[in-house]
Amino acid sequence: MIDPIAEDVSSLALDVDAFIDASGASAAVQPGMKAVRLAGRVVLVGMGTADFTLPVSRIQATEPQLTGAFRYANELAS
Repeated sequence: MIDPIAEDVSSLALDVDAFIDASGASAAVQPGMKAVRLAGRVVLVGMGTADFTLPVSRIQATEPQLTGAFRYANELAS
């Protein structure tokens, strides 16, 4: 596991299978998406800012499975 607070992930040559973000912050999402391997998975959880920039050229080049998920607390609890 990588701690992005303690380590600058943008300088690492990562090739991860999946990236899950629950911060909704562009500063976290952009480098996270750039770390995902070809045809990897990206999941954006919750609601961050309404609009922010995504690395479109990276998305087109690596074709990740990009999914958004929005749930309220305890919505799926049984």
